[in-house]
Amino acid sequence: SIRIKKTWRVGTGLFILGLILSFLSPTLQAKGEEPPLNVVVSIKPLKLLMQAFLGDSARVYQLIPDGLTPHDFQLKLSDLQKIKSADLVIWLGADAEPYLVKLLQQHSTPRIDALNINGIIQLPYRDLDQWHQHSEVLDHDRNRTAHNDIHFWLSLANNRILVGEVAGYLVQRNLMPAAIAKTKQQKMETKFISIEKSFPLKDTSSSRRLLVYHDAFQYLEKELQLHNLGAVVADVESGVGLKRLLRLKKRVQRERIDCVLTTPSSNHKILKKIFANVSYRTAEIDILAVNASLNTFEKYWLKMIEEVNRCVGQEGHST
Repeated sequence: SIRIKKTWRVGTGLFILGLILSFLSPTLQAKGEEPPLNVVVSIKPLKLLMQAFLGDSARVYQLIPDGLTPHDFQLKLSDLQKIKSADLVIWLGADAEPYLVKLLQQHSTPRIDALNINGIIQLPYRDLDQWHQHSEVLDHDRNRTAHNDIHFWLSLANNRILVGEVAGYLVQRNLMPAAIAKTKQQKMETKFISIEKSFPLKDTSSSRRLLVYHDAFQYLEKELQLHNLGAVVADVESGVGLKRLLRLKKRVQRERIDCVLTTPSSNHKILKKIFANVSYRTAEIDILAVNASLNTFEKYWLKMIEEVNRCVGQEGHST
């Protein structure tokens, strides 16, 4: 009887162990799979793009917190660790993000300089005499034509090129099988096409005329067939003098402009002075996707398109 009891105990123990292993097997299998890639990006729009493209194949870390720009960001020790352990860092490049230059050089971190990718469309910052032919020159002091506009991600064509560059990098370094990379590119192309279906028709009339608060929307203007008649300020930190204010008021009246593209940091008090006694709309373009609700690439783009279409459309004005 003792032998029977021992046998029963052993059999029962093995049965319980088998049950436990059956429950744990998915976890054990997952632990045995290839770990996700570590991809570090500098800004949220790049994070949204890479998450949409790579999906579960990568953990995508964003260096610059929401609400900050490359101009006022300082690296933390935790950021350094993320960069050192990254399979790939995607940044804008030395001109746009000089704070990363020395660090990336010191650690020889694999990286892609987005603004230096072959084929990436780059547009120079505009002097105000480069605006629409009917626009008068408002500012002769702006000296930025030697520099390119860094907001390249507001072009879907540029996003496509960046995705292709990342796919090629991962395949070349045996970080992702070519077949999987190709499948992911095809799925991403479907997302691009879906977003483009929300674009205005190509024969859009000149009624899509507007001002911008500052010159940060060139790429989006081309995508959405917008007719930009000028910028209120040279850059987001600039003010507007009285003479310039009067010229802007005249332009608004002459061109019958009633839409302005703004950012969350735009000074709306200036706009109220320019459009005094005139109805107008504003389209707030969250360029860096600061709003927490913009948590996917599709939501980010569709929100921008929605804002623009509402601003140039026939809906009620706000002053």
